[in-house]
Amino acid sequence: MKVSVALGGGGVRGLAHVLALEMMDTCGICRDKQIRTSKL
Repeated sequence: MKVSVALGGGGVRGLAHVLALEMMDTCGICRDKQIRTSKL
C-alpha cells in the first residue's frame, strides 16, 4: 500500500505535523510521498 502525506503551513500545525510524522515512523508506516504547503 502506498501512503502520501499532505502537510499545511503554520506554527502550531507544523509542530503537530512533526509529531504525527514521528508517530508514523514509530509505527513502521513508510511514506511514499510527502507534500507541503506554505502560507507565505
